[in-house]
Amino acid sequence: RVFGLRDELRRGSGGVLGFGWVEGRGDEEGRFFRAWLGLELGLVNDRLRFGLAHAYDVGVEQELAAQGGQRDLRVALSWLFFRRQKLGLALELELWIPTGAEREQGLGQVRLAPSVDLSSRLGQRVTLRSRQGLLSDTRSGGAMQWASAYGLDLWLIGPWTMGVELDMVIGPEDEDLVTGVGAGLGTAIRLDWATLSLGARFALNDDGVTVMGAYAVTLALRMSFEVFGE
Repeated sequence: RVFGLRDELRRGSGGVLGFGWVEGRGDEEGRFFRAWLGLELGLVNDRLRFGLAHAYDVGVEQELAAQGGQRDLRVALSWLFFRRQKLGLALELELWIPTGAEREQGLGQVRLAPSVDLSSRLGQRVTLRSRQGLLSDTRSGGAMQWASAYGLDLWLIGPWTMGVELDMVIGPEDEDLVTGVGAGLGTAIRLDWATLSLGARFALNDDGVTVMGAYAVTLALRMSFEVFGE
């Protein structure tokens, strides 16, 4: 339920497998385990991208708002509108399709999530990033929120990078005004054929706990399909 930062200039097609440990509401009863699968295809010289993603949470008995949308299928289509040596701009439309029942923490409705990714590279080691978008439910009284993320990536040694980001979600949901704020820190090894990343995100206020959980630690591996063709 937040727009995390990503590299809009990424290339190629691949699959993602990820795992996470989430502190849903800041106590032992709110902890759960999350796994997700993703697929992304780079088309038209990697300007057009098509993606699918599906998440599944286990180990939790009570309903937690931070799980909203799990077991729902996410479908995304993006276009790299602008690409230069130091600047990048991409537009994306993502749909959350209710394949998970509401009792299983699915949304139970279609959610539209258009967004814009922008990056600016400073020198050889630092890249500034921003992502801005809208979370809009099709059901009356559902979410109508502005979600944004701001951060930077730092290239350290060889393929090793680190990044920090600030995440915000502002707007009404179920007749309540949500102003969730969180921060993230991550590191990754980026190779031509694979990226291994480790990250953590922390809520910075009470609404942040509602939106994203008290904190989450994630590990993900992205494999390029090109490696299997060699």
